[in-house]
Amino acid sequence: MIAVELRKLRRLKIPWLVAVLVVAVVALSSTTLFRDTDGVDMAGLLLAVTMAQALLSPVFVSIIASRLVEVEHEGNGWHLMAAAGVSRSRLCALKILLVSAIITVAVIVEASVLYAVAIGDAIPETVNNSAWWGYFSWLALINIVFVVFHVVIAATVDNQLVNIGIGVLGAFISVFSLLLPDTITRFIPWGCYALISPVGFGGLEKVVYIQPPYASIIGLVAVMLVGGVVAVRWFDRLER
Repeated sequence: MIAVELRKLRRLKIPWLVAVLVVAVVALSSTTLFRDTDGVDMAGLLLAVTMAQALLSPVFVSIIASRLVEVEHEGNGWHLMAAAGVSRSRLCALKILLVSAIITVAVIVEASVLYAVAIGDAIPETVNNSAWWGYFSWLALINIVFVVFHVVIAATVDNQLVNIGIGVLGAFISVFSLLLPDTITRFIPWGCYALISPVGFGGLEKVVYIQPPYASIIGLVAVMLVGGVVAVRWFDRLER
């Protein structure tokens, strides 16, 4: 079954979509590399990355999830797999696993490429490796949470424009959440993309490192993951 899903990934050109995401994030984030001739402000670069991810990740996650699930709606795949003894929940779980793995690899590539390009010319006092790699670790987890969310939506609704529309709306919400206080953002699912940012504006509009509200992030992620797992298991009840 894994081999079948991998063939679907290649046929639907999912790796190319992920490659576009990586290039877009790196391109948008790299604009800060050419602003200051004194060296690269790693905190400023991380802020640019946060903005780029908040704008692009929700959209691309929804598109990739929709592409991989849409083929089951169009080709009557749900019934064919059920006849072969594979439940909808099991098939969704496999799709979640594969998409999560691909998205996580994309995050690792983005983090590594940007770090490699910037670190050689970085201003020493702006380098914070734990903040950099910690941010991308949290980003990978948040993306996985939304992979679960969008696979569930895609499997529930035949019209995939609904799922992609939710992703686009989520992108606007996540970008807007960067301007909101944590007391509000912690109650917004897409606010996770803002909450995990370890940088913010200090005095004189200088970008400084801050402590993300990890308790709020963990709570929001836990609620969304539990909801996603329950929703996936719910598919089995529908089939009975």
